[in-house]
Amino acid sequence: MYEKTQVDSQSILPDEAFVATALLCIGWVLYSSWTFVSALAASGSLLILVGGLLYRWHKRRQLAKLLKDPCEVHFLILKESEFKMGYDTQDGEYHNRDELFLPSDSERVVVVWMKPRLDLTMSELQFGCIGETGSKPEPLYYFLPWVKTGAIREKHPETDEDHYVDVTNIYHIVQREKKWVKDEEKMAGLMIRTKAKGKYDFWMRFLMPGVRADKTLKINVT
Repeated sequence: MYEKTQVDSQSILPDEAFVATALLCIGWVLYSSWTFVSALAASGSLLILVGGLLYRWHKRRQLAKLLKDPCEVHFLILKESEFKMGYDTQDGEYHNRDELFLPSDSERVVVVWMKPRLDLTMSELQFGCIGETGSKPEPLYYFLPWVKTGAIREKHPETDEDHYVDVTNIYHIVQREKKWVKDEEKMAGLMIRTKAKGKYDFWMRFLMPGVRADKTLKINVT
């Protein structure tokens, strides 16, 4: 006869409760961990996205600001040994000017020095003085005074298809999507005929695909 072994249900309840509670805790920890990791990953992705958008916005804003003033611009006074300009003190150095003093009723070479602040694609350059067409200085043709011999020394609107003067005496140079590299110095020379005495704004326009920018220097005709 087998001895009956009595099993008290109350005696096993604590063990079962512990196991059940442990399993529940483990499940909660796993769920919470994955939820935390997911939330962390989502937050990180959101920060990267927002950071990227802010960076692009800042770069676009910076680019837009630069495109409003894409070039440093000055008049250039050449070395005395290179070319006699006849209206400014010359020596053995180059000099930048933001204002020129030209004699009236004369023809003088004016050189514009330009330095791009960023890489540019140029479509056209425009130069000319603001004022009454009959009295303001008139650009006649393109002239590079430091070129001793060669076709590029002079370019005339009558013979060069990329150069023309409009009815308001603004000189145009077509660039045909020419690349300008940042910080690479550029020079443009113009033979200018002065007329009446006065103070004139010498105006420049840089035309790029979908963008244009204006700069102004001063010419005083004495």
